[in-house]
Amino acid sequence: METNVRRPQPNNMASAACVMGLLSIVLVQTVLIPLFLGSIAIIIAVLSKGYDTKMTGQAKAGIVTSLLGITIAIVMSATSIWMYMNDDLFRAETNKTFQELTGMTVEEYSNSFSAE
Repeated sequence: METNVRRPQPNNMASAACVMGLLSIVLVQTVLIPLFLGSIAIIIAVLSKGYDTKMTGQAKAGIVTSLLGITIAIVMSATSIWMYMNDDLFRAETNKTFQELTGMTVEEYSNSFSAE
């Protein structure tokens, strides 16, 4: 007796969206990479649906992880900027590290762009 069991085909775009979403969380400290990967992953997850009416679980997971990575990156950036503007100790440590790396403070670096 033969039964025709139809197995769902793997959705490579949904898999890619899920992987990119996870990478956006893992690489959250780089700030720009999660924003890029997360945005692309959301687009790919939506496109993976095709003409179907429902989105696969893997595509949904890709969207959730991408949004999480983007949100964490934005919150971390905003927190760092806020701390730099309001905490003297944090500003001093940032300037010290920046000066060790570049030979000038953050203020000197930002003033080098102003029109004279």
